[in-house]
Amino acid sequence: MKKGLLFALAYVFFILLAVGIGMYYSTFDIKENKMITDAKQSEVTQSFDEALKADQERVEKKKADEDPNKWKPSPAFVLIAISIGAIADIVIVILWARHENKKRAQENKANLPRKKRMTDSNVFWWVIGLGIVRKRNDRLIIDWKYVAVYLILGLLLKVWITKEAI
Repeated sequence: MKKGLLFALAYVFFILLAVGIGMYYSTFDIKENKMITDAKQSEVTQSFDEALKADQERVEKKKADEDPNKWKPSPAFVLIAISIGAIADIVIVILWARHENKKRAQENKANLPRKKRMTDSNVFWWVIGLGIVRKRNDRLIIDWKYVAVYLILGLLLKVWITKEAI
């Protein structure tokens, strides 16, 4: 039996066991062992209500005392941050694809046995590689038309956020 399947079965068993124990002990309601009498219960409820009201007043006072001048980034800052993130994503994916190609070339030259990895999947590169990286002839290539599409979408996002024409 595989370790993963064994782990999953053991996990499900322990979860069901914990739920069963919880349900079993939650059905106990023994009147003789009641720790709090009805008189004490009303005192506890009353003191809880007072504490709850005091806490709500404290929270309202804290909200009133908050500084209304919290940091609010300007649209220009947001655009710069989005642009840097988008460009960094594209650059990282391109560098990663180049690294994978070099790694595969070295493995092919040395005729080393190669394990099946997650990066061998087309779906992996479609999702992680933003659709930019494609696998052709056991090599990863960059599809530059998608890079252009992402840059145009970024430009349109800039125009939409700033409401300015180029």
